[in-house]
Amino acid sequence: MKNYCLTALFGLLLTGSIWSQGDNSISNNAAQIFNTGSTAHASDFGATGFFTNPKRLLEGSVYLFKSWENQAIITTHDGQRFLLRNVNLNVKRNTFESKINKDSIFTFSFNNIDKFTIDNKAYRNYYLEDAARICELVYESERLTLLKAHQIVVREGSPNPMLNRSADKYLLKTTYFIRQGERISPIKLTKRRVLKLFDKEVASKIAKYASSKGLSYKKPADIKQILSYASQW
Repeated sequence: MKNYCLTALFGLLLTGSIWSQGDNSISNNAAQIFNTGSTAHASDFGATGFFTNPKRLLEGSVYLFKSWENQAIITTHDGQRFLLRNVNLNVKRNTFESKINKDSIFTFSFNNIDKFTIDNKAYRNYYLEDAARICELVYESERLTLLKAHQIVVREGSPNPMLNRSADKYLLKTTYFIRQGERISPIKLTKRRVLKLFDKEVASKIAKYASSKGLSYKKPADIKQILSYASQW
């Protein structure tokens, strides 16, 4: 693998438009935002670029989204917002990236970034199980936050023709975490585990509500509705 620092060329690397919430202006040249007049700079985002020559090909992808045609709103810690197109989440490297061309990738860190929002889903960086992980915020309240984290695992190929998997393949593994205060712990989306988060009286009300609405404890969208209901008690 060869790594080439492209930070100095930041204004040339972003292929989409970026806009600032402050004046709702749109610029087709990212350098106008990061290098002239704006309080945001390329160094604030801890950005670097690289291109990769893989040792071998694997089936599947290390990216969360099937294509790069994703529009992201980047929100900084000081409240600035920028619109960026051509973004994907590299689950293996745990980074958001922008594809510049076939061999070049622009990488973001969370040095000054609060969150990325893609398709109305927010993603933040958390410290989980002794490692930094980018997670989707499924649900967030003062009491608890439900996080959805992804991990790339490699399924090794087999010469056995009965298994029909001659090549290695990237597989996406999903894990959920509950944050309560400063504590973050893994959780399986089951009725028993979800109701255990609450006292017996509240759990009973939640169970009746979920049953009456036909909600599943295994579906993130339904869990979000269940936790929103639970927040009123």
